Amino acid sequence: MRENAVVMAMGPPAQLSQVDRRYGSIPSPFFGPPTPPVAATPEPQPIDRQARRILRRIRDLNLAARLDVGGGRRVSIEGCSTLDSPVERGVRYRISSGEKRGALSLVQEGDGLEISLSGLRGEPRLELELVIDGEGRAASPTIAARLNAEETDPLAVEHFLRRVVRALFVA
Repeated sequence: MRENAVVMAMGPPAQLSQVDRRYGSIPSPFFGPPTPPVAATPEPQPIDRQARRILRRIRDLNLAARLDVGGGRRVSIEGCSTLDSPVERGVRYRISSGEKRGALSLVQEGDGLEISLSGLRGEPRLELELVIDGEGRAASPTIAARLNAEETDPLAVEHFLRRVVRALFVA
């Protein structure tokens, strides 16, 4: 009799699902099924912070590569010359085309990047406006490139830098 009083106080017996029966789970009438944890989507960082992080990623990449910039011209990127400098002063890469040598400079200006090329052909400058796209990445509509500021994949950072160099030589 006493057992029935306890069962009645707890309510009707809960039904066991096939999974519960197979693995021996004991349902509780007081708790529902476990809810899966909800992944918190981080708030996108302000664009000026993302620009600084992108400059850090570009500096730390220290890329050395050859790049076809169109029209049969090839450019060699020969590594970062400002590895020990803070990115607030800008990031500079050594760059050459044939016998000529120059410098590619990337500097944060407000909500974007100012990119200039010195010593090769003229003094082309390019101002990239950075915006935050729907996925929280910093995007530049000018060169059709985007990069997550938290990106650690060197190939993604290299792809962004290659787009920057190509855009300078087209400008």
